[in-house]
Amino acid sequence: MVTFGIPEAISAMKIVLDIAVKLKNESKELALVEKEIRKVKNDLSDIEARMKNPKSPLGQSDAGMKARIEEDSKDIKEGCAQVKKILEERARMHSLELGSKTWFVMYRVPELKVIIAGFTATTTSIDKKIQLLLADAAERAAASHVKAQKKAEEQAAASAKAQKKAEAQAKKLEEKMDKVLEQQKKDRKMKEEQEKNTKKLLELLEKQGRKGVQDIALGKGDGKKAADLVDELISGGMKRKDAKAGVQSTMSAVRSESQSQKQTIKRAATDEAKKGALAAKPTAAKTQVTAKAGQEPEVKKNNIWILCVDSRNGPRSIMAQTYLEFVRSWTINTQKRWIFQRVHSIGVLTSSPFTKSTIESEKLQVNEANVPVSGLAIEAIAGEESHFQTKDWPNEKGTILKRVREHRSQGLTRTHFERYEHIICFSKKTFDLLEKMKAPLEAGEKKIKAVSKIHLLQKCFWLKDDNDEKKEDILKMAGKLKVALKEFLKVEFKWERPTIGIASGEWRTLEILVDEEVAKRMKKDKGVLMNKILEKKGCTVHVAVDVADKCLVSISGPKGKLAEAQKMALA
Repeated sequence: MVTFGIPEAISAMKIVLDIAVKLKNESKELALVEKEIRKVKNDLSDIEARMKNPKSPLGQSDAGMKARIEEDSKDIKEGCAQVKKILEERARMHSLELGSKTWFVMYRVPELKVIIAGFTATTTSIDKKIQLLLADAAERAAASHVKAQKKAEEQAAASAKAQKKAEAQAKKLEEKMDKVLEQQKKDRKMKEEQEKNTKKLLELLEKQGRKGVQDIALGKGDGKKAADLVDELISGGMKRKDAKAGVQSTMSAVRSESQSQKQTIKRAATDEAKKGALAAKPTAAKTQVTAKAGQEPEVKKNNIWILCVDSRNGPRSIMAQTYLEFVRSWTINTQKRWIFQRVHSIGVLTSSPFTKSTIESEKLQVNEANVPVSGLAIEAIAGEESHFQTKDWPNEKGTILKRVREHRSQGLTRTHFERYEHIICFSKKTFDLLEKMKAPLEAGEKKIKAVSKIHLLQKCFWLKDDNDEKKEDILKMAGKLKVALKEFLKVEFKWERPTIGIASGEWRTLEILVDEEVAKRMKKDKGVLMNKILEKKGCTVHVAVDVADKCLVSISGPKGKLAEAQKMALA
């Protein structure tokens, strides 16, 4: 039999009081649980957001650390779900069900406390992991900062080195420029001195007269010697070295010119003996200078015509035409020899009725006609100011350049093959095309007397299609053309390079492009009447028919006689 005494009653009373206290504090306990749940959820949401951010330490952590944090997060999520389930169970209990509430307080509330305590341990573990990540990130940031600082120092050192090198180069360049300026100053001084010496030498030679200079150079007569000229120049203030060099150079040039004249006279005599053979070859460009014994050669017109051809009458053909005109004036001024009558330029693929009809089957692109000349080409072939320098009247170089600048691109006609003895081209393609265009003219029903001899200047082709539009390539081509054209003149015309400048000979050449009315009279007369008139003045005239019913009149002779000869020619 169970007895229930005072001690048991006291124990029961304590249990009842404890349960009553717990029932009383239930709402507080549950409020604390809900508060802790909200805090844990917020912390967990923050951690997940930081793990997704690639810029945060958590987002940059390795996969193993992320996996451990995610595992802890999973435990918290499961605890939260369990807490939610217990609280939902409490919410379903009626407030008057004392037994159920007592059971909940006695068993479920302690269970909730255990879960909350587990949350604390798990979040502490997560915090430790995060602290490790933050420490590692801070260490990496510090290392990166050190590396960046070191790189910045290296860049600063490299910049300082480059600055020092640039300053050294600038100093070196400045020193070099100083030397260049000093050399230019010396060159100008030397040039001025040379010009003064040349002026003195020319004055002295003019004083002696041409006959006197020739006698001194050839050692004829009992007059002055070369040494006497040197002494006179020295007495006029010239250095002995310069005086001696100037006189020797002049004497050498005179002797060379005299020898050239003798050879010319000899060739002329030989040509006269072979005049039957000469008449049988219309393309031959033989020397046309004759002389009597003991006299200077008499100038006669050489009626040879030359045509310069490229594909579109571009820079190359224009430069060739211009340079040949320079050389013609240079030769007549210094050697009194008119090496050819006319030079012109056209484009084999420039539009013209003849071109279109003859190359239709070739399916080649035809260029437009009437295109202005290239300014770069004129500049390149004109060269430096000292090249063919003729600043004083009649300014042969300036006159030629002005006329060529007004040229417009032209196409080929059948009369070019009939009239021009020499056709110069610069590429194999153009050469072959010209030969094809010439052949049918000689073999067709309406045969023509095609006198043209086609020449290919081998080394004067463009490497690329657009080379004729670049200044550096045009300059190179100008140099190649000068060499090739001089060789052409030597072979075909027996031309000899003058030993003095274009404006240093006894003669000068005045060119006039006359209008239509004067041109008609000159075409009819062909310069015969004018030559008879001008011979009295010691001059000669050459008339070349140009396009558009114009004539190019070239008057050559002593400079002092040219102005009067011009009036007589145009009268």
